[in-house]
Amino acid sequence: MGDIVVFPLSRRISLVRETAELIRKKQPEAASRFWKLTVRRLWAEMQVRGLAEHEIELEVGAFADAVMEVHTDGLWQGGGAA
Repeated sequence: MGDIVVFPLSRRISLVRETAELIRKKQPEAASRFWKLTVRRLWAEMQVRGLAEHEIELEVGAFADAVMEVHTDGLWQGGGAA
């Protein structure tokens, strides 16, 4: 059987931007709940596709880094509340 190739989560630019924007618009507690739900959903999707746990961890970590980068850039550019 061949290897499973999945498009990296961190390269799904619209998903990264949308996630960062939704987090930016929410109060901290709601943002935390949204983030946890997002990670659980993505984790489940990758499990169904047959990715190993260590691969999922790498993908979710890279996705988190990408979201944080976009989120932080948005705050510096006036996209967040001070």
